Formats: sequence, C-alpha cells, structure tokens
Amino acid sequence: MSNDYLYLPPEFTIVDGVPDHVKKGPGMRDALMKTKLSPVERMERIKNMFDELSKQKSIAQWGLQLESVPSTVECTVLGAAQIF
Repeated sequence: MSNDYLYLPPEFTIVDGVPDHVKKGPGMRDALMKTKLSPVERMERIKNMFDELSKQKSIAQWGLQLESVPSTVECTVLGAAQIF
C-alpha cells in the first residue's frame, strides 16, 4: 500500500486494556474520531484500500482473485431498542 494505514471496521475492534488517563486523552479522542466515518466515507476508504491491495504483486503470485464490486445485501434498519 502507498501508506502505512490499516483500516479495520470499528465493529470488529475494541479498546481494551488501555488506562483511563489514555482513553480520556486527546490522542485517543482523535483516534476514535477517525473510526466514526459515514457509510459513504467508509466505503470510499475500503475501495481505496482494495485498489492498493489489488496492485500488489503477491496477489497475482498467490493466484488470488479479488472482486472489485462490493457485495450488496438487502436489509431493514431497526430503531434503537428501549430498555426498561
């Protein structure tokens, strides 16, 4: 890749074992804000990562084939649950 960033969906990550003073510091706030992307921004970054990944020589050497079009899933978005 052209940069040193690795993008993970925030749904698959958790901040664990970090002291409270670090979690509440400005560096952590900045890091957490980078994970709060709109769906459009997130898809754009994933597409950019895919483009960079597909240029890697090792992909061809390993015989991997990557689909450039993301899968779509029809779904219903539910409202937030209320806990009583």
